[in-house]
Amino acid sequence: MNDLGQLTTEDLLPPSVKDLRGRAFAAAIDGSAALDPYLACPADTKTAPLQVLWELARQAGVAGPLWQAMNDEDDEDRDRANKEALVNSAVLLQRRRGTRWAVEQVMRLLGYSDAYVLDRTRLVIHDGTEHHSGPPPYYESGFDHFGDYLIRLFIDEQSRSFGVADRQQAATLAAAWAPLHSGLQGFHARHVLISYVQDPAGTASEIAAIELRPSDPARPAQVIESIWITNQGPNRTINWRLNPAQATVPDVKHLALVRLGRLSTVETRENLPIIAMDTAVTYEGTWTLLEAR
Repeated sequence: MNDLGQLTTEDLLPPSVKDLRGRAFAAAIDGSAALDPYLACPADTKTAPLQVLWELARQAGVAGPLWQAMNDEDDEDRDRANKEALVNSAVLLQRRRGTRWAVEQVMRLLGYSDAYVLDRTRLVIHDGTEHHSGPPPYYESGFDHFGDYLIRLFIDEQSRSFGVADRQQAATLAAAWAPLHSGLQGFHARHVLISYVQDPAGTASEIAAIELRPSDPARPAQVIESIWITNQGPNRTINWRLNPAQATVPDVKHLALVRLGRLSTVETRENLPIIAMDTAVTYEGTWTLLEAR
């Protein structure tokens, strides 16, 4: 027999039950007593160690590429928050795997809070009512198969950038969570900006173009004259859309509202979340002018 301080459950069994089944039962009791209580009952992800979060993610089947995508080396708190959000949504995410909702939820976990899947049932047909030049854009699907879809990402000043690596990661994860036999046909990346001005209608009437400025200041900007304006009471929204074939800049990081005839800017926004141009990326934008109070 062991010393009193080293007694095991098997040592405490009476001889009448110390058979193979009894010893196995005793070993199971000793093993459960050695378990980390967080692993035994992980009720609160906020206080669970990171190792436990990973174990929970593994049990839910999200400890692979999606877990890696939650890493944020620049911000430890955000890294932690990302992984908590993944674990908290993992069960529902797995339950709805292979749906449009699952793809949108994965994009939201990546940092695009208003991600939206466009397919044949959700395709936007028309947008815009008042135009400076040309007709309003039409969103032609170009879908060859019923399962084809696009992902629309709304990127404001607090969102994650959509660079080359981000796009590749998003495409890989979308394919892993999308319905079977579906095909991602590209992204609509959309900058969403708001400015407060004294006279939204008067300011909007001065705007003749949007200027797209790349992250490299040595590269020339691109001017988009095909804009249209929508009215929302006293407020105005300047809209634009740039097809991949029309892009002349490698990425967009700065934006300006331009009085094209006078070659001057009304307002600029610097250091926005970057959107990299690509043959799979349609670049859109809305810049809303709200009435200052």
